[in-house]
Amino acid sequence: MFFVKSSYTNTSISTQNGARTTSLTSEELAALPFDYLEAAPIGWDASSVTDPLWSYNSSNGRYSTIVDEKIGTGRANTALMRSLNPTDSAANNIAYKLAQTSIGGLSDWWLPSDEELILMFTNLYKASPRKGEWNSSTNLAYRTSTAAKLFVFRWSAPFEGNHRRFDASAQPYPVKPVRGFSAQVTSSSSSSSSSSSSSSSSSSSSSSSSSDNSAALARAAEEPIDYKMIARDEILDKFRKSEDVSMQTFAQAEIAGITRENIETVQAEIRALPEASRTELAPILKIARKYEVVGKVASDRVVSIYSNSLIEIGLIPADSKHKAALTKAIKQLPVSERSSYSAIQEAIKTEMAEIQARKDRLAAVLARIALRGRG
Repeated sequence: MFFVKSSYTNTSISTQNGARTTSLTSEELAALPFDYLEAAPIGWDASSVTDPLWSYNSSNGRYSTIVDEKIGTGRANTALMRSLNPTDSAANNIAYKLAQTSIGGLSDWWLPSDEELILMFTNLYKASPRKGEWNSSTNLAYRTSTAAKLFVFRWSAPFEGNHRRFDASAQPYPVKPVRGFSAQVTSSSSSSSSSSSSSSSSSSSSSSSSSDNSAALARAAEEPIDYKMIARDEILDKFRKSEDVSMQTFAQAEIAGITRENIETVQAEIRALPEASRTELAPILKIARKYEVVGKVASDRVVSIYSNSLIEIGLIPADSKHKAALTKAIKQLPVSERSSYSAIQEAIKTEMAEIQARKDRLAAVLARIALRGRG
Protein backbone atom coordinates (compact mmCIF):
# COMPACT_ATOMS: atom_id res chain seq x y z
CA MET A 1 0.00 0.00 0.00
CA PHE A 2 1.21 3.51 -0.75
CA PHE A 3 -1.76 5.56 0.47
CA VAL A 4 -3.60 5.43 3.80
CA LYS A 5 -6.40 7.96 4.07
CA SER A 6 -6.36 8.25 7.86
CA SER A 7 -2.68 9.24 7.97
CA TYR A 8 -2.31 11.06 4.64
CA THR A 9 -0.64 14.45 4.53
CA ASN A 10 0.33 16.37 1.39
CA THR A 11 3.78 15.27 0.25
CA SER A 12 6.78 16.84 -1.43
CA ILE A 13 9.88 14.99 -2.60
CA SER A 14 13.06 16.43 -4.07
CA THR A 15 14.07 15.10 -7.51
CA GLN A 16 16.67 16.00 -10.13
CA ASN A 17 14.04 18.21 -11.74
CA GLY A 18 12.76 19.92 -8.60
CA ALA A 19 10.21 19.07 -5.96
CA ARG A 20 7.27 16.88 -6.90
CA THR A 21 4.20 17.20 -4.74
CA THR A 22 0.78 15.74 -4.05
CA SER A 23 -1.98 17.91 -2.64
CA LEU A 24 -5.51 17.33 -1.40
CA THR A 25 -7.73 19.71 0.55
CA SER A 26 -9.41 18.30 3.64
CA GLU A 27 -12.69 18.24 1.70
CA GLU A 28 -11.12 16.35 -1.23
CA LEU A 29 -9.51 13.85 1.14
CA ALA A 30 -12.78 13.23 2.99
CA ALA A 31 -14.64 12.72 -0.31
CA LEU A 32 -12.34 9.94 -1.56
CA PRO A 33 -14.37 6.72 -1.96
CA PHE A 34 -11.49 4.56 -0.67
CA ASP A 35 -9.24 4.43 2.40
CA TYR A 36 -6.21 2.74 0.83
CA LEU A 37 -4.36 2.57 -2.49
CA GLU A 38 -2.22 -0.37 -3.53
CA ALA A 39 0.00 -0.97 -6.55
CA ALA A 40 -0.05 -4.11 -8.67
CA PRO A 41 2.86 -6.54 -8.27
CA ILE A 42 5.57 -6.65 -10.91
CA GLY A 43 4.65 -8.82 -13.89
CA TRP A 44 0.96 -8.27 -13.12
CA ASP A 45 -0.30 -9.36 -16.57
CA ALA A 46 1.49 -12.74 -16.45
CA SER A 47 3.08 -12.10 -19.85
CA SER A 48 6.38 -10.90 -18.39
CA VAL A 49 8.40 -11.04 -15.19
CA THR A 50 8.56 -7.23 -15.32
CA ASP A 51 5.88 -4.55 -15.53
CA PRO A 52 4.67 -4.78 -19.15
CA LEU A 53 5.37 -2.05 -21.70
CA TRP A 54 2.35 -0.37 -23.26
CA SER A 55 1.63 2.42 -25.68
CA TYR A 56 -1.46 4.53 -25.09
CA ASN A 57 -2.73 3.93 -28.62
CA SER A 58 -2.36 5.53 -32.04
CA SER A 59 -4.45 8.61 -31.19
CA ASN A 60 -2.68 10.06 -28.17
CA GLY A 61 -3.77 13.59 -29.00
CA ARG A 62 -7.26 12.78 -27.72
CA TYR A 63 -5.91 12.45 -24.19
CA SER A 64 -4.97 16.13 -23.86
CA THR A 65 -8.47 16.73 -22.48
CA ILE A 66 -7.89 14.39 -19.50
CA VAL A 67 -6.50 17.01 -17.15
CA ASP A 68 -7.24 15.66 -13.66
CA GLU A 69 -4.01 14.99 -11.77
CA LYS A 70 -4.98 14.53 -8.13
CA ILE A 71 -5.17 11.44 -5.97
CA GLY A 72 -8.54 9.83 -6.55
CA THR A 73 -8.91 10.79 -10.23
CA GLY A 74 -7.02 7.94 -11.90
CA ARG A 75 -9.99 5.61 -12.18
CA ALA A 76 -12.20 8.21 -13.87
CA ASN A 77 -9.30 9.20 -16.13
CA THR A 78 -8.88 5.58 -17.22
CA ALA A 79 -12.60 5.27 -17.94
CA LEU A 80 -12.40 8.48 -19.98
CA MET A 81 -9.51 7.02 -22.00
CA ARG A 82 -11.94 4.31 -23.10
CA SER A 83 -14.77 6.77 -23.72
CA LEU A 84 -12.58 8.95 -25.95
CA ASN A 85 -11.53 5.92 -28.00
CA PRO A 86 -14.69 3.81 -28.39
CA THR A 87 -13.32 1.72 -31.27
CA ASP A 88 -10.15 0.66 -29.42
CA SER A 89 -9.69 -2.66 -27.65
CA ALA A 90 -7.47 -4.43 -25.13
CA ALA A 91 -5.07 -5.11 -27.99
CA ASN A 92 -4.05 -1.47 -28.46
CA ASN A 93 -5.29 0.55 -25.47
CA ILE A 94 -4.12 -0.02 -21.89
CA ALA A 95 -7.38 1.39 -20.50
CA TYR A 96 -9.32 -1.42 -22.18
CA LYS A 97 -6.68 -3.94 -21.12
CA LEU A 98 -7.09 -2.99 -17.46
CA ALA A 99 -10.88 -3.21 -17.70
CA GLN A 100 -10.47 -6.87 -18.71
CA THR A 101 -7.61 -7.77 -16.37
CA SER A 102 -7.79 -9.68 -13.10
CA ILE A 103 -4.77 -9.34 -10.78
CA GLY A 104 -4.74 -11.53 -7.70
CA GLY A 105 -8.39 -12.35 -8.34
CA LEU A 106 -9.36 -8.65 -8.38
CA SER A 107 -10.55 -6.73 -11.43
CA ASP A 108 -10.93 -3.09 -10.30
CA TRP A 109 -7.52 -1.74 -11.37
CA TRP A 110 -6.81 1.54 -13.14
CA LEU A 111 -3.96 3.55 -14.64
CA PRO A 112 -2.78 5.97 -11.92
CA SER A 113 -3.21 9.72 -12.24
CA ASP A 114 -0.14 11.93 -12.17
CA GLU A 115 -0.24 12.51 -8.41
CA GLU A 116 -1.15 8.90 -7.65
CA LEU A 117 2.02 7.88 -9.48
CA ILE A 118 4.05 10.58 -7.70
CA LEU A 119 2.80 9.21 -4.36
CA MET A 120 3.76 5.70 -5.45
CA PHE A 121 7.22 7.01 -6.39
CA THR A 122 7.53 8.82 -3.04
CA ASN A 123 6.23 6.14 -0.67
CA LEU A 124 7.41 2.98 -2.43
CA TYR A 125 10.18 3.54 -4.97
CA LYS A 126 12.09 6.23 -3.01
CA ALA A 127 11.44 4.67 0.40
CA SER A 128 14.47 3.49 2.35
CA PRO A 129 14.65 0.59 1.94
CA ARG A 130 12.81 0.56 -1.38
CA LYS A 131 9.43 -1.17 -1.28
CA GLY A 132 7.95 -3.37 -3.99
CA GLU A 133 9.51 -4.61 -7.22
CA TRP A 134 10.31 -2.44 -10.23
CA ASN A 135 11.66 -2.83 -13.73
CA SER A 136 15.44 -2.89 -13.77
CA SER A 137 15.99 -0.95 -17.01
CA THR A 138 18.41 1.98 -16.92
CA ASN A 139 15.71 4.36 -18.13
CA LEU A 140 12.48 3.87 -16.19
CA ALA A 141 9.36 5.99 -16.70
CA TYR A 142 5.84 4.86 -15.88
CA ARG A 143 2.61 5.78 -17.64
CA THR A 144 -0.05 7.95 -16.03
CA SER A 145 -3.71 8.46 -17.02
CA THR A 146 -3.29 12.25 -16.97
CA ALA A 147 -2.98 13.73 -20.49
CA ALA A 148 -0.75 10.86 -21.70
CA LYS A 149 2.07 11.91 -19.35
CA LEU A 150 5.02 9.91 -18.18
CA PHE A 151 6.58 10.16 -14.75
CA VAL A 152 10.32 9.45 -14.76
CA PHE A 153 11.53 7.23 -11.91
CA ARG A 154 15.11 6.76 -13.17
CA TRP A 155 17.04 7.88 -16.28
CA SER A 156 20.60 7.82 -17.57
CA ALA A 157 20.42 11.62 -17.88
CA PRO A 158 19.21 13.76 -14.94
CA PHE A 159 15.51 13.44 -15.76
CA GLU A 160 14.27 11.90 -12.50
CA GLY A 161 10.99 13.44 -11.45
CA ASN A 162 10.14 14.78 -14.89
CA HIS A 163 6.38 14.38 -15.04
CA ARG A 164 5.56 17.02 -17.63
CA ARG A 165 6.94 15.09 -20.57
CA PHE A 166 4.07 14.70 -23.03
CA ASP A 167 4.47 11.50 -25.02
CA ALA A 168 2.99 12.18 -28.44
CA SER A 169 4.40 8.99 -29.89
CA ALA A 170 3.25 5.40 -29.64
CA GLN A 171 6.51 4.35 -27.95
CA PRO A 172 5.76 1.88 -25.13
CA TYR A 173 6.60 2.48 -21.46
CA PRO A 174 5.89 0.40 -18.33
CA VAL A 175 2.50 0.38 -16.63
CA LYS A 176 1.85 -0.34 -12.95
CA PRO A 177 -1.89 -0.34 -12.21
CA VAL A 178 -3.40 0.70 -8.87
CA ARG A 179 -6.67 0.07 -7.04
CA GLY A 180 -8.46 1.54 -4.04
CA PHE A 181 -10.30 -0.19 -1.23
CA SER A 182 -11.75 0.52 2.22
CA ALA A 183 -12.08 -1.29 5.53
CA GLN A 184 -14.10 -0.94 8.72
CA VAL A 185 -11.57 -1.46 11.50
CA THR A 186 -12.29 -2.13 15.16
CA SER A 187 -11.61 0.76 17.54
CA SER A 188 -8.68 -0.09 19.78
CA SER A 189 -9.83 2.48 22.37
CA SER A 190 -13.18 0.72 22.89
CA SER A 191 -11.37 -2.60 23.24
CA SER A 192 -8.98 -1.06 25.70
CA SER A 193 -11.72 0.48 27.88
CA SER A 194 -13.61 -2.78 28.05
CA SER A 195 -10.51 -4.62 29.22
CA SER A 196 -9.28 -2.35 31.96
CA SER A 197 -9.93 -4.93 34.71
CA SER A 198 -6.47 -6.43 34.32
CA SER A 199 -3.31 -6.04 32.31
CA SER A 200 -3.61 -9.57 31.01
CA SER A 201 -7.12 -9.02 29.68
CA SER A 202 -6.00 -5.68 28.20
CA SER A 203 -3.18 -7.41 26.39
CA SER A 204 -5.54 -10.09 25.14
CA SER A 205 -8.09 -7.50 23.96
CA SER A 206 -5.40 -5.46 22.23
CA SER A 207 -4.16 -8.55 20.43
CA SER A 208 -7.72 -9.45 19.46
CA SER A 209 -8.36 -5.91 18.19
CA SER A 210 -5.20 -5.98 16.10
CA SER A 211 -6.19 -9.34 14.67
CA ASP A 212 -9.71 -8.06 13.90
CA ASN A 213 -8.31 -4.98 12.18
CA SER A 214 -5.95 -7.05 10.05
CA ALA A 215 -8.74 -9.41 9.09
CA ALA A 216 -11.04 -6.50 8.21
CA LEU A 217 -8.34 -4.91 6.09
CA ALA A 218 -7.70 -8.20 4.29
CA ARG A 219 -11.43 -8.64 3.61
CA ALA A 220 -11.77 -5.08 2.34
CA ALA A 221 -8.83 -5.51 -0.02
CA GLU A 222 -10.78 -8.32 -1.68
CA GLU A 223 -14.03 -6.35 -2.00
CA PRO A 224 -14.02 -3.92 -4.94
CA ILE A 225 -15.68 -0.54 -4.51
CA ASP A 226 -18.64 0.09 -6.81
CA TYR A 227 -17.23 3.23 -8.44
CA LYS A 228 -19.94 3.19 -11.11
CA MET A 229 -22.74 3.58 -8.60
CA ILE A 230 -20.78 6.20 -6.64
CA ALA A 231 -20.36 8.24 -9.83
CA ARG A 232 -24.02 7.80 -10.79
CA ASP A 233 -25.09 9.01 -7.34
CA GLU A 234 -22.79 12.01 -7.78
CA ILE A 235 -24.39 12.81 -11.16
CA LEU A 236 -27.90 12.76 -9.67
CA ASP A 237 -26.75 14.96 -6.80
CA LYS A 238 -25.17 17.49 -9.16
CA PHE A 239 -28.26 17.75 -11.35
CA ARG A 240 -30.34 18.10 -8.19
CA LYS A 241 -28.15 21.10 -7.32
CA SER A 242 -28.03 22.37 -10.95
CA GLU A 243 -24.25 21.87 -11.03
CA ASP A 244 -22.11 20.80 -14.00
CA VAL A 245 -20.97 17.19 -14.35
CA SER A 246 -17.49 16.48 -15.75
CA MET A 247 -16.70 14.08 -18.57
CA GLN A 248 -14.64 12.06 -16.09
CA THR A 249 -17.69 11.55 -13.87
CA PHE A 250 -19.85 10.46 -16.82
CA ALA A 251 -17.09 8.05 -17.86
CA GLN A 252 -16.69 6.64 -14.36
CA ALA A 253 -20.46 6.17 -14.21
CA GLU A 254 -20.13 4.16 -17.46
CA ILE A 255 -22.56 6.46 -19.25
CA ALA A 256 -21.54 6.47 -22.91
CA GLY A 257 -22.23 9.07 -25.56
CA ILE A 258 -20.80 12.12 -23.76
CA THR A 259 -18.01 13.93 -25.60
CA ARG A 260 -16.27 17.25 -25.13
CA GLU A 261 -18.19 18.51 -28.18
CA ASN A 262 -21.65 17.65 -26.84
CA ILE A 263 -21.34 17.70 -23.04
CA GLU A 264 -22.84 21.19 -22.67
CA THR A 265 -25.76 20.31 -24.97
CA VAL A 266 -26.38 17.04 -23.12
CA GLN A 267 -26.44 18.77 -19.74
CA ALA A 268 -28.73 21.52 -21.04
CA GLU A 269 -31.16 18.87 -22.28
CA ILE A 270 -31.07 17.10 -18.92
CA ARG A 271 -31.67 20.36 -17.05
CA ALA A 272 -34.68 20.99 -19.30
CA LEU A 273 -36.35 17.85 -17.93
CA PRO A 274 -39.04 18.23 -15.26
CA GLU A 275 -37.43 18.56 -11.83
CA ALA A 276 -38.48 15.08 -10.73
CA SER A 277 -36.94 13.50 -13.85
CA ARG A 278 -33.61 15.30 -13.40
CA THR A 279 -33.00 13.35 -10.21
CA GLU A 280 -33.80 9.96 -11.72
CA LEU A 281 -31.23 7.90 -13.58
CA ALA A 282 -33.46 6.47 -16.35
CA PRO A 283 -34.22 9.81 -18.13
CA ILE A 284 -30.54 10.79 -17.96
CA LEU A 285 -29.48 7.45 -19.46
CA LYS A 286 -32.09 7.85 -22.19
CA ILE A 287 -30.70 11.25 -23.22
CA ALA A 288 -27.11 9.97 -23.11
CA ARG A 289 -28.10 6.97 -25.23
CA LYS A 290 -29.57 9.30 -27.85
CA TYR A 291 -26.25 11.12 -28.16
CA GLU A 292 -24.35 7.82 -28.21
CA VAL A 293 -26.37 6.59 -31.21
CA VAL A 294 -26.17 9.96 -32.98
CA GLY A 295 -22.39 9.94 -32.44
CA LYS A 296 -22.14 6.57 -34.16
CA VAL A 297 -24.36 7.67 -37.04
CA ALA A 298 -22.21 10.78 -37.50
CA SER A 299 -18.98 8.75 -37.68
CA ASP A 300 -17.48 5.98 -39.79
CA ARG A 301 -19.14 3.56 -37.35
CA VAL A 302 -22.46 4.23 -39.08
CA VAL A 303 -22.00 0.89 -40.87
CA SER A 304 -22.70 -0.87 -37.55
CA ILE A 305 -26.01 0.95 -36.97
CA TYR A 306 -29.25 -1.03 -37.26
CA SER A 307 -32.83 0.16 -37.33
CA ASN A 308 -33.50 -0.89 -33.73
CA SER A 309 -31.06 1.79 -32.51
CA LEU A 310 -32.83 4.47 -34.54
CA ILE A 311 -36.18 3.26 -33.19
CA GLU A 312 -34.80 3.31 -29.64
CA ILE A 313 -34.01 7.04 -29.81
CA GLY A 314 -37.24 7.99 -31.56
CA LEU A 315 -35.97 8.61 -35.10
CA ILE A 316 -38.00 5.81 -36.70
CA PRO A 317 -41.49 4.77 -35.48
CA ALA A 318 -41.54 1.24 -34.06
CA ASP A 319 -44.42 0.29 -36.36
CA SER A 320 -42.80 1.67 -39.53
CA LYS A 321 -42.89 -0.62 -42.56
CA HIS A 322 -39.80 1.08 -43.97
CA LYS A 323 -37.23 0.53 -41.18
CA ALA A 324 -34.64 -1.12 -43.41
CA ALA A 325 -35.03 1.41 -46.23
CA LEU A 326 -34.75 4.39 -43.87
CA THR A 327 -31.69 2.94 -42.13
CA LYS A 328 -30.00 2.27 -45.47
CA ALA A 329 -30.74 5.81 -46.62
CA ILE A 330 -29.16 7.26 -43.47
CA LYS A 331 -26.00 5.18 -43.95
CA GLN A 332 -25.61 6.51 -47.49
CA LEU A 333 -25.81 10.19 -46.49
CA PRO A 334 -22.69 12.38 -46.46
CA VAL A 335 -21.42 13.06 -42.92
CA SER A 336 -22.64 16.67 -43.02
CA GLU A 337 -26.23 15.43 -43.37
CA ARG A 338 -26.09 12.98 -40.43
CA SER A 339 -24.08 14.98 -37.91
CA SER A 340 -26.89 15.76 -35.43
CA TYR A 341 -30.22 14.45 -34.24
CA SER A 342 -32.13 17.16 -36.08
CA ALA A 343 -30.16 16.54 -39.30
CA ILE A 344 -30.91 12.81 -39.16
CA GLN A 345 -34.54 13.56 -38.35
CA GLU A 346 -34.79 15.84 -41.39
CA ALA A 347 -33.12 13.23 -43.62
CA ILE A 348 -35.63 10.58 -42.48
CA LYS A 349 -38.49 13.00 -43.14
CA THR A 350 -37.15 13.62 -46.67
CA GLU A 351 -36.73 9.89 -47.33
CA MET A 352 -40.26 9.18 -46.10
CA ALA A 353 -41.60 11.86 -48.46
CA GLU A 354 -39.77 10.18 -51.35
CA ILE A 355 -41.13 6.76 -50.35
CA GLN A 356 -44.64 8.19 -50.21
CA ALA A 357 -44.17 9.88 -53.60
CA ARG A 358 -43.11 6.57 -55.14
CA LYS A 359 -46.13 4.86 -53.61
CA ASP A 360 -48.40 7.60 -54.97
CA ARG A 361 -46.90 7.28 -58.46
CA LEU A 362 -47.33 3.53 -58.37
CA ALA A 363 -50.90 3.89 -57.20
CA ALA A 364 -51.60 6.30 -60.07
CA VAL A 365 -50.12 3.89 -62.63
CA LEU A 366 -52.17 1.01 -61.25
CA ALA A 367 -55.30 3.15 -61.36
CA ARG A 368 -54.72 4.00 -65.04
CA ILE A 369 -54.14 0.35 -65.87
CA ALA A 370 -57.38 -0.53 -64.11
CA LEU A 371 -59.29 2.11 -66.09
CA ARG A 372 -57.92 0.77 -69.37
CA GLY A 373 -58.95 -2.71 -68.40
CA ARG A 374 -62.51 -1.61 -67.77
CA GLY A 375 -62.60 0.31 -71.09
